[in-house]
Amino acid sequence: MSTTKSPPKKKAALQKTTAPKTKGKAPAKEKLQVDMELVNKQFASVDIGSLHENSPEFEALEKAHELFWAAQPIKSAAAGIRLGHKLLKISPLHMDAYTTLGRYSPDKQVALELFQKALTVGENLWGEEFFEDLMGNFWLFPPTRPYMRALHGIMTIYREMGDTENTIRYCERILELNENDNMGMRYILLPILIEKGDAKKAEKLFKFYKGDYSAAWYYGRALLDFRKHGDSKKANKSLNEAFDMNRHVPRFITKKKKMPAKLPPYYQPGQESEAIAYMSESMSAWENTPEAVEWIAKQLASK
Repeated sequence: MSTTKSPPKKKAALQKTTAPKTKGKAPAKEKLQVDMELVNKQFASVDIGSLHENSPEFEALEKAHELFWAAQPIKSAAAGIRLGHKLLKISPLHMDAYTTLGRYSPDKQVALELFQKALTVGENLWGEEFFEDLMGNFWLFPPTRPYMRALHGIMTIYREMGDTENTIRYCERILELNENDNMGMRYILLPILIEKGDAKKAEKLFKFYKGDYSAAWYYGRALLDFRKHGDSKKANKSLNEAFDMNRHVPRFITKKKKMPAKLPPYYQPGQESEAIAYMSESMSAWENTPEAVEWIAKQLASK
């Protein structure tokens, strides 16, 4: 019996498939713009008198508050602007709706207006007596924190704009409301006062926070003493005390070590991370004090 072999099967040719090319422009990036016309309309609808426990306005405010925290952390500016508008739609009384829009607005003047709206809501909501009763302890009462964030936002914008007077004004206002300084305003304010030459206010700040054992406070003390007394026994004593608190700071002041492109997310006392945090706020004050860098280099060389 003869057998016939079936012809070998041909392997199917492998075909490379590619998605058809489409012509046209790439999708446009989402515009980072706050709809101020809508914001102004919602802000104008604010009715403080209608806000009381169990009222629809109170429930809406609580709902917006829950949404705000559920949306943290905000991952992009576009997401921040979307969230801010969503919060305002729920409740125009929600201060963090305005602060969120202000934080992510690419327009500084618009941001200032938004932060100011948050302040206005808080001031109308609480009244003068509320501020008088909580003066110095604002941060301890959590509902005031959106108001403090708005003040911080305004301060930050003025600082970025190089408006020293308004930066000082808002730092001082935040410290007046929150003497415990949970927001670290004194570390921004002190080098500005020193660089500006306002020794009187700087000394007052040192006196009020005399229990501060940070590198920022000790190097700030040394710099102010050098400005007041030059290369003197008093200034050298303050600098030696600063060396003991953190020995990494002088390397950044003298440019023996470069500042990183990105600041560390947190710092540890006495470590390089603390030195970086300090210099991010104070480099200008050192560089704009005649002979201060040479002085600290000389003192460092003698160690």
